[in-house]
Amino acid sequence: MSNSGRSFFADTSSLQWIVYLLLGSTTLVITVNSYDSGIAKTPLLVLSSSLLVATFLAESIRRGKMEFQRSSNDFPVLVFLLLILASVFYSKNQWTSVQALKIWIPFLGCFFAGTQLFPKRTDVDKLMRILALFASAVCIVGILQFFFADKLFLNFFIGEDRRVASTLTNATYLSGYIVLLFPVLLALTVNARARTWKRWSQAILLGGLAFVLFVTSTRTSIAAFLLSLILFAALSRRKPRQILIWGTVAIAVAASAVYLSPRLVERIEKSFSTDASSSFARRMYFWEAGYNAFKAAPFFGHGIGSYGEVMREFRSPDYWIVKSEDVVPHAHNELVETAVDLGGVGLVVYLTTIATALFVGFRSQVKEKEADRLMRVGLICSFLAILFDNLANISLRVAPVGAIAWLFLGILASQSSGNFAGSAMRLRLPKWSPLLPLAGWGVFAYWFASGELDVYRADGHMITAMMAAQSKKLPTAISEYQHAIALDPNNLLARSNLTLTLLMAGQDKEAMEAAQQLQGLSPTYPKSNLMQAAALVTLKRYAEALRSLEKELEQCSHPAAYLYQAAAYMGLGNSAAEKAALEHLLLADLKGHFEYELKFVSERLLQLVRTEEDVLRFREVYTQLSTEFPSNEVIFATLAKLGSRLTTSRGR
Repeated sequence: MSNSGRSFFADTSSLQWIVYLLLGSTTLVITVNSYDSGIAKTPLLVLSSSLLVATFLAESIRRGKMEFQRSSNDFPVLVFLLLILASVFYSKNQWTSVQALKIWIPFLGCFFAGTQLFPKRTDVDKLMRILALFASAVCIVGILQFFFADKLFLNFFIGEDRRVASTLTNATYLSGYIVLLFPVLLALTVNARARTWKRWSQAILLGGLAFVLFVTSTRTSIAAFLLSLILFAALSRRKPRQILIWGTVAIAVAASAVYLSPRLVERIEKSFSTDASSSFARRMYFWEAGYNAFKAAPFFGHGIGSYGEVMREFRSPDYWIVKSEDVVPHAHNELVETAVDLGGVGLVVYLTTIATALFVGFRSQVKEKEADRLMRVGLICSFLAILFDNLANISLRVAPVGAIAWLFLGILASQSSGNFAGSAMRLRLPKWSPLLPLAGWGVFAYWFASGELDVYRADGHMITAMMAAQSKKLPTAISEYQHAIALDPNNLLARSNLTLTLLMAGQDKEAMEAAQQLQGLSPTYPKSNLMQAAALVTLKRYAEALRSLEKELEQCSHPAAYLYQAAAYMGLGNSAAEKAALEHLLLADLKGHFEYELKFVSERLLQLVRTEEDVLRFREVYTQLSTEFPSNEVIFATLAKLGSRLTTSRGR
């Protein structure tokens, strides 16, 4: 499709317009009553990608033939698709697997869109110009947010309970987006055939994107960005003078960003620290859980989208020590998560798909003209950069980053590589037949959007509930959480928050029932056993509470579990077991550098300690605590009382 003598609009197919709609809607969407616009991105991705399929079928029926351009990646992509579909049937949580399919099927659809709709340089150039417009909007919003809010959040309230958040809310997703787009936009900028004003405008855009990237302070993204620049300079075969200019500009942008964002320097310094609660230390628990889960199902994994569920079973119960999150839906490592979800077979197919496309793109760029070669180099650097970034991040599994990445991969593997010819299938159907796919999409869109609208409304109730809980308006918070659950029964966070709020309100029986319902949907959901035990202790059902606490301690060795364990044993009159539970609590405090309920625990232990052996044992524990927490007066007072008891005991 040549664009000579034709306008941009006349030379753009309806299918390409839908791709632009897909990328634009998931990039620029702004949602109301939502903490994160990710709640809107996935539905928009599903609707636009399914519209792309319906339109392709309608146009094929209208023309009387269905044409395909084959690529070297078709087979591994189809195998990968079959693997993720089959994995739903053996997944531990089919609901989470279905949610993962909402992302993965559109992503693979974007790959095939790249192979079918952008086979020529003119088509790719148009796509990049559209992406440059979207990136300009992202860049402008990011800069405005930084200078006028001192952070990359568009975060304000309308009235009392309506909140607006943009797609840029998550700095990690934003940095991944920039890392992915920067090399291809750089390829457009250094193209000698482009008009001067275009090159300058694109250069300004690149400077703005680099600035926004640095002020996000996302370290792996910045490392991936610098790596992509080095790789681009090596593959593009530009003159040393040009490379020097690029390097100078990049350093100037980085220096200004560092000057305006001191937080970045602090985060870089922390990268080399031995702080036990660093982000790297927390990720080690994610990756260790992933490795253990992979060993448990090494061939076909636990099912697509299952990492967040199974990692709780395989994570060390000491994860809280590094202040790690309780709920971790992703591994923060693309390869680890793929291995857990789909096993070794899925990981091999996944890497084969990527490697084949990159190899085809690298081989084809050697013999192409400069503009084509630069774009190929840009696409290669883009995908390698985002893949490197996602060795410690999750942006490749969200829209629009994942959609753009798979689209780029499809373009790299497209028919323009010269490896494969196209194929066509004749269709002889009635004239009204093209309406069928579009009508089918309309029915699907109505059904799908209705369900997603309930999720969206549930999120609004969630926000109202959180605000009410913060204001100590517990009845309102409980009511709003219940509304959220009624609209979205699979909202585990709403169920967990409801349980906690019921406990705070003293509605222990209701809290116990809410915790049981939560465990019915997700048996290992964090702290569900602990909250159930707290309610059971208040209801004086101590034996049941101990069973719940046993399950809790298998997942999390937090001191709170030992405190409720001690309370249950106290209710049963078992002072020896109560004393042992409190000792475990103190040892957990030492292990986690934590000061949890030390005043209450110390007072209770002084009541329980009877023998000289007990005094000696606990004096040793409190001596260690005094070294760990030298400013805690309770520890030293307890230590003195224990010493006094020991002196009195020996004096007798």
